[in-house]
Amino acid sequence: MARPIEWMGNGRPLPADQYPATSPFGHSNDDFEALDDPTLVPGLHTLPLLSSPPSYSTLDAAPQYRPAVPSGPTRPSFPLTRGYQIRHALSSPGLSIYAGNTKKSICYIGRYSAIDTPDLIFFTGHDSKGEVLGQAKIFAAGAPKNLQFCVGENPSGWRDVNSVVEGKVFHTESWHFSAKHNATHLARSLCWKPTHDAHLGSGRFRSKDYKLVDAQDDSVIAVWIDSTSSYDGSVGDLEWKVNGASEESVLESLIVLMAIRERTRRRARQVGRAVVNGAHQFPGRSI
Repeated sequence: MARPIEWMGNGRPLPADQYPATSPFGHSNDDFEALDDPTLVPGLHTLPLLSSPPSYSTLDAAPQYRPAVPSGPTRPSFPLTRGYQIRHALSSPGLSIYAGNTKKSICYIGRYSAIDTPDLIFFTGHDSKGEVLGQAKIFAAGAPKNLQFCVGENPSGWRDVNSVVEGKVFHTESWHFSAKHNATHLARSLCWKPTHDAHLGSGRFRSKDYKLVDAQDDSVIAVWIDSTSSYDGSVGDLEWKVNGASEESVLESLIVLMAIRERTRRRARQVGRAVVNGAHQFPGRSI
C-alpha cells in the first residue's frame, strides 16, 4: 500500500525509509492498511455501496451567453371576442371598451390634446392607470400625414394611416393601413370604409358606420355601427365577421378606427366653433 506522502521543507517528499511510524493526523499505519482490507474492520463490508454521481447528460445544459439587450415591458394581451362595445367612461372623459356582453371594461381610451402627447392612448382596465396597449396621433389639416398609430409604448413603431378620397360628386374617405404579421398570420393591407349596407346593419341615411375590408379582395372583415347619438352612453359596436383573426390585427384595427372617429369629432368641433364665431361677427346671420 502507498503510504501518505510527507513533505520536506524544500518541497520534496521524504525518502521511503524516513516515513514516521504515525501519520501527522494521529493514525497508525495499521489504520491505513485496514482500509485496503475490509476484513480488518468489523462491519465495513456490510455498508451499502456508494451510488455513482449523476451523468452530465441528465443535468440542464449551461445557458449560452447572450449579450444583454434592453427590452421594454411585455405588452398585456388583448382579449379576442366576436364583438366589442365602446361606451363613454363613467368617471373619466375618455371611452371604455367592453368585450362581448361583459360588464367589466377591458380597455380605457384616453383622449389628449397636449403637446408631445399622443392624441389617443389605450390602457388596460377602466382608467389611465393601466398598462399601455396602443397609441394614435392625429395631425392637423394640411399636414403631410393624417394619422399614425402604434401598438404598445414603442416610440419607434409608429405606422402611417393613409387617407384616400373617392367619388366625383359625393366624396367618400377611406383609411388604409398595414396590419403587422406574426408567426401565424401574414401581413395584410386593411382599409376602413364608410358603409350603408343594410346587410351589415347600417342604413342609407347613416353616415358614421364603417366596414373593415381586405384591400386585396375587398372582403368584409369587421363592421362598426355607430351609436353616438344615443342617450345611454353608448358610442358604437364593433363586430368581427371572420374567424381566426390575430390579436394584433384586432387591436390595430380598433386603434385606427377610434383615431378616425376622434379626428372626425375634432374636425366637427372646429367647424362648429368657426360657425359660432362667424355668427358673432355678423349678428344678422342665421346659424
